[in-house]
Amino acid sequence: MDWDQWMAENLARLALYARQQTRTDNDADDVLQEAIIEAWKREPQKCPDLPLVFSYIRRRAIDLGRKIKVRQDFAESSDVPLTSIETNFEQRDDEHVLRSSLGELPPELSETVVLHLWGSLTFREIGEMLSISQNTAASRYRIALERLRQTLKTKLR
Repeated sequence: MDWDQWMAENLARLALYARQQTRTDNDADDVLQEAIIEAWKREPQKCPDLPLVFSYIRRRAIDLGRKIKVRQDFAESSDVPLTSIETNFEQRDDEHVLRSSLGELPPELSETVVLHLWGSLTFREIGEMLSISQNTAASRYRIALERLRQTLKTKLR
């Protein structure tokens, strides 16, 4: 498989995971681009394993979150106004409800759902990536789906 084909098959799921890991679409795009570049630099002649790129995205998002936190702390301590880092998403109502419901879950639950459903990772791969057992990954997934089911029943009535 060449890089063009690999990107066509995987870019949407990687972008979704990046959006789930960051606060804005712009941050997600930056994190995704950096992760893909990192994967390409490691082995430009070979397409990377998907779990590896997910782990690059996760690491980059954590680093970005730390930078944003430092910036916020600095702004609060210096009384300098900081522009909002949240972006309003203009989407269809049902998509907005699903995204907001997913965002209301604890991060470890929503991350597992995104990695399994949209990332097509197995619970074993998720467990390896997050340093948890595959049973814990599967349990988080089941708990997340149940919470989403309850939340969506309430919101979509």
